Amino acid sequence: MLYKKKQLLNLDSINLQRITQRYINKVLPRRKEFKNLKWHEIDFLFQSMKIMKKDSGEYAFDLMEYPEAKYYVLYCIILTYGTSSQYIDFSKRDKMHNDSISSNKGKKTQLFFYKHIEDWIKELSKGDGPYYSVIKPMYERKLKELSKLREGKEIDNQSYIRKVIYLKACFFHIYYNVRLYFDECEEKADLQHICGFDVYADIYSYSHVLSRHYYPIMNKNSNVTMNDDIPEINIRTLPNSLLNLIKLYSSKKSIDRDTQYLLYRINDEPYILWLKYWKIPILKHKEGFEIRSFYRCEEQTDLDKYNGTKNIPITKNIAISIPKS
Repeated sequence: MLYKKKQLLNLDSINLQRITQRYINKVLPRRKEFKNLKWHEIDFLFQSMKIMKKDSGEYAFDLMEYPEAKYYVLYCIILTYGTSSQYIDFSKRDKMHNDSISSNKGKKTQLFFYKHIEDWIKELSKGDGPYYSVIKPMYERKLKELSKLREGKEIDNQSYIRKVIYLKACFFHIYYNVRLYFDECEEKADLQHICGFDVYADIYSYSHVLSRHYYPIMNKNSNVTMNDDIPEINIRTLPNSLLNLIKLYSSKKSIDRDTQYLLYRINDEPYILWLKYWKIPILKHKEGFEIRSFYRCEEQTDLDKYNGTKNIPITKNIAISIPKS
């Protein structure tokens, strides 16, 4: 590994160019080197390559020609052509995306997307490894929800096909970001020691909260609640943000081994964070708390949990709700 993710994030433009050139000189002539790169290094390399130009003004690299870049390119295509209507729209041109990927026209981008999203789904269906084993059941659950909508004639066959493609794209987007966050971590989890307990936000925590509560178009008609844009919650560092929420809570009220959930008022909206104390399977059965979910409460069974509680302000936007003494 040449550079850690935090090192890459804290570099100025001159050093970024220098390091990009170093990656290109080291890796491109010896393509087998790619297998030794971490996910964030691959992301950094191709992110830089896609905007590099020759003296003539032409883009220096066509990343679609690099097999090693297939998932990075797929990720960029989804960001560029995803819509707010539950489908991927290749007639859409986003003027904000001016690079060697979105500048490709005609059928090339579409063919690339459909080939590689299906290849990825085949990988996902095997359920191998720390990421696929967690994300596969979540994807299959969403697929069943869509199938029920079709069976109930709430959507027609054409809409179903388009929504399934969109679903695949959303889950690839989740996979890419979750792996980008955790790939450098040997344990695939963020850990904080709170009230004498190990508290983990892991692949399950990140993937579940994203897939159930942060993709409103994908979750349409799925009877789940969507989280608001919360200043204290950074989606790109969601595991750490959720752990910090627990830390805030514990500053006023301790958690114990029997704690199952924590109640909050965020921007005056009720939110619940679910915890489970157990030997966590995806962390080789390490014992501690695992964050299981975090969402805005709408179901009466969740709202009833606020009965007999009082609010204690913690920050400008956040209060915790604890039992009245």
